Amino acid sequence: MEELRNSLQASLEEDATAEANSKKGFKKLVADLENTYAGLGRSLAAAKSNLQQAQQSLKNEERYLVEQKEEKKSAQEGLAAKEKQCENWAKTYAQQTAARTAERKVVE
Repeated sequence: MEELRNSLQASLEEDATAEANSKKGFKKLVADLENTYAGLGRSLAAAKSNLQQAQQSLKNEERYLVEQKEEKKSAQEGLAAKEKQCENWAKTYAQQTAARTAERKVVE
């Protein structure tokens, strides 16, 4: 009987030790889980911030693209006007040259 009592006592002590170790392990796992959750929260906040910055940069770049397209269109229109002006000057020069040449022939 004494041996059975000692065995039962030893078993109870082992169970108590195992339960205490399990509680410690469980608490550690809960703490790890809470740390992971907090880390995920920080990562999510950082990702949202990065996304917001990227969206703002995209808006700025799109606005810049529109401005550059408008500037290109204006420059092309200006170039076409200058080319037309040069053509007119060339025609005027050719006409004046022809007229001067004719006048010179009449004078000679």
